[in-house]
Amino acid sequence: MGSPKPLLVSHTYKGDGAKQRAIKSLLKSNFAEISYSIYPSLMESLKGKTDISMRGRSFNFLAMAVLGIVALRNATGDASINTIIVPENGYISINPPLTRRRIGSHSTRTTHPFFLSKFEELLRDAGFHVKFFNPYQFKTKGEMLSECKDQAAIAKAIPLSVSCSHWHRRNIQCGHCVPCLIRRASIHHGKFKNDADYENQRLKTVLNERKKRDDIQSVQAAIIRLNKTQDYRGWIRQSGNLPSDPDVRKKLELTVKRGLTEVENFLKAEKL
Repeated sequence: MGSPKPLLVSHTYKGDGAKQRAIKSLLKSNFAEISYSIYPSLMESLKGKTDISMRGRSFNFLAMAVLGIVALRNATGDASINTIIVPENGYISINPPLTRRRIGSHSTRTTHPFFLSKFEELLRDAGFHVKFFNPYQFKTKGEMLSECKDQAAIAKAIPLSVSCSHWHRRNIQCGHCVPCLIRRASIHHGKFKNDADYENQRLKTVLNERKKRDDIQSVQAAIIRLNKTQDYRGWIRQSGNLPSDPDVRKKLELTVKRGLTEVENFLKAEKL
C-alpha cells in the first residue's frame, strides 16, 4: 500500500479563489479536491443588516471535510476512510487569550483539541465516524515554514497565501490583526524575503491609530505578563480543556511559549 493521497477541501471568499488555485499548482502531485465559494449572508428576516464575521469559516471547512469523507466512502466502498487532516499550527490552535476580555468568544479556537474532540463526538452520534488529526499540533507557524521539505515551493506560496481575519473586507491583508502578526512573525522566523502586501506594512504607524492598535497592544501585554510570570500552563488552560496526558500538556505549553517568542522577536525587529 502506498502513501495516502489526500482529498483537498477548501472554500473561498471573494478574491482569494485565484490565490488558492495558484498555491495548488505548486504541489508536485495532482490531488482531487472539493471546493466552493462563500460570501457572508443573512436569513431573510435579517436582510438589510451586514454580516462581516468569519467565525463560521472553520466550521464550514470541517463540515466540507466530512462531506468529502462520505463521498470517498461511497465512491470506493472503503468504510475505513475516516481521517480528516487539519493542518493548523499549535499556537493558533490553542490561541490562548491575550487579555482577560479575550477569554470568551472574542478569539476563535476552532481547531482546539477540546473542540475537535467534542465535534468528533457530535458527528459520531449523528452516524459520521471520523477522526480529526492535526499533524502540526506541536509546531509553531514559523517552524512549519522553516521545516517545510520543499523550501522553493513554500517561498513561492507565501506571497500568494491569505491569513488575515479582515481579508474579505478589502481584499488585502491588514498586517496588524492577530493572524497577520502570527503570519509575519513566522515569515521572519523562517527568514523568507518575499511576502504578500499589507494595508499596514509599518506597525509603528498602527500604534497611533486607536481603531487599529488593539491586537498589537494585546500581544505586547501578553508578552510582558508572561515574561514576568512564566505561567504558560495557567495561560493555555484559559483557552479550554486540555488532553489529560501530562506529556501532551507539556508539549502544548512549550509550543505556545515558542509561538509567542516568535511574535516577540518579530516585534523587536520592527522596533516595537
